[in-house]
Amino acid sequence: MSAVKWVAVAGVTAAAAWPFAVGQIAQHRVENMVSQLQSQGLDVTLRQYEAGYLSSAFTLHAEPRSSQAHAVLEKAGLPISWTIHNQMQHGVLGVTVVSDVEQLQLPVTITSQLSPFGQQRVDVDMAEYSTVIDTTAVDFAAMNLHVQASADGRVQYQFHLPSVVMTVNNQGELGLGGIASQGDYQMRDHVLLGGQGLTIAEVIADGGEQGLVAAQDIALSNRVSLDEQSNTLDNRSTLRVGAISQDGKHIGDINLVAALTGMDFNAFSRLNAALQQMQAIGPEAQQDLIAAAGDLFGQGFQVAIETLDIDLMNNRLNGELRLDMPSDGVNILEDEQQYFNAVTGEMRAAFDGELAASPMLQPALTNLQQSLLIQQRDGRYELEVSLQQGQLEFAAGAQAPAMQVLMPVLLAMPASQ
Repeated sequence: MSAVKWVAVAGVTAAAAWPFAVGQIAQHRVENMVSQLQSQGLDVTLRQYEAGYLSSAFTLHAEPRSSQAHAVLEKAGLPISWTIHNQMQHGVLGVTVVSDVEQLQLPVTITSQLSPFGQQRVDVDMAEYSTVIDTTAVDFAAMNLHVQASADGRVQYQFHLPSVVMTVNNQGELGLGGIASQGDYQMRDHVLLGGQGLTIAEVIADGGEQGLVAAQDIALSNRVSLDEQSNTLDNRSTLRVGAISQDGKHIGDINLVAALTGMDFNAFSRLNAALQQMQAIGPEAQQDLIAAAGDLFGQGFQVAIETLDIDLMNNRLNGELRLDMPSDGVNILEDEQQYFNAVTGEMRAAFDGELAASPMLQPALTNLQQSLLIQQRDGRYELEVSLQQGQLEFAAGAQAPAMQVLMPVLLAMPASQ
């Protein structure tokens, strides 16, 4: 047989064997996925795998281990265990899997595409759907979710839901329109790096005779980034509401930026690992969690509200806050008082508008001025305070131990839960 014929035969044989090889690779990836999920607090079993030449079928059973997760699912009216039936088609460039969750009676189609080279794509499409939760009728428009994962673990997703309307006891409606979310992240040593965002074009609350309240251009975002040079993490979150209106009249807007910066990456990684271990095996891992938290606080970091700008019903509040956690080795677990005395920071806030001028608030504002806690400038009430060595120093002139001011707030927290 000539060389050309041998090449032709080899090519045909390889092409014929390729779907089977792709199926074998996919089965190996499914088995690896089950092992990975087992290490993340889930009991996952591969109940059956029927491998074929051009197609395969397999069934997965999943259930969270922790009783807390069971409680959350039961409270939401969801089953605590899931059976997922999967039909897989072997192709030249990978496999396509169509999944059906036995316990979900929803018009949902789940399609996965797995490449033999490690890439994966999942598409979830749900048709229009209406249900009743307690006494609230909920109507969903058709929605979709697309997730892509690369061989190196990078995940990107996009979600779109045109509208959802909730009717409460036929007394009023709450509607959300133009809901979209996207994210791009990657896990590194138990830390999720990357960002995600959520936008809502409009939220409308129709209370009938009580009027119509709406909010437009709502945007939330969060990003966790790693500074490779200093080996520290920054976690920054934003909230923006472009416009708030009542019965068609503009009444305000909101802009907020909060951040945790300078967190030691290794300490934060150990904390997340301890959290995952605690979720998997329960309270026995609590000591590891406490030690990891103490280590993180001992490395120092900064807590900040970088921007606070609220305009609501002719009242405006502006402010910013910064707290620097000590990085000089003070152990919060061994000496809380020494640790808190080493925390430094400052806060600035200004408030004006109709409420500031109201007769009801004037006695309280006057008392704060006389106590040298706030001062008034150009019709605005201003608070400026710094924290040093456990003492609060107000720009208006007052001084006080920080714990004396904070203790009533701390004591009131359990009562408010």
